[in-house]
Amino acid sequence: MLRFLVIAAIGLMVVSWLLPWWSADILALGKDILVIHPYGLEHHLGGIVDILPEGATDMPAFFAPLIWIYFGICIAILLYTLLMKYKEVQIYRFRFKLNKLLIGVVGFSYIIVAVLAIIIATIRTSELNMPLLGYNVVSLGWVYETAVDSSLQFGYYLAYGVGLILLVIALLYNKILGKSIQ
Repeated sequence: MLRFLVIAAIGLMVVSWLLPWWSADILALGKDILVIHPYGLEHHLGGIVDILPEGATDMPAFFAPLIWIYFGICIAILLYTLLMKYKEVQIYRFRFKLNKLLIGVVGFSYIIVAVLAIIIATIRTSELNMPLLGYNVVSLGWVYETAVDSSLQFGYYLAYGVGLILLVIALLYNKILGKSIQ
């Protein structure tokens, strides 16, 4: 049962990673003109990008590789927990089952990534003079004013769900296994 739950969590994590976490429809340009994935910002602004503040649609060069490495490590850790034998680690005076600890750490870190994503998205959209959520009229550059409707997408909410699922698996590890491992 534990293996099934971890594999299902991995599948949901992959789905949440590949789905958009936020998008903006710009009335004058169409739907999903700005889209944020966990690994970066995608835009379909065409020539309008030239009148926006410099760097408003760019992420630092290190960001995408770093976040993909994070994702790969998370998946590798979860797969490792499926294959590893029972081990314990001691941190200070506390003993933890390594599988349980690793699953919990991945779940917690994925929730942290979702929280950081919303903070970064808020900063990035404010650079475009655009609110993160809702329907508003904004100026894109000095010559262009249009309505924008932006919202969080299913992938974003799914990321929180995956993190919580992994935390619950870690917390109920012994019950799921049906063993009382001390």
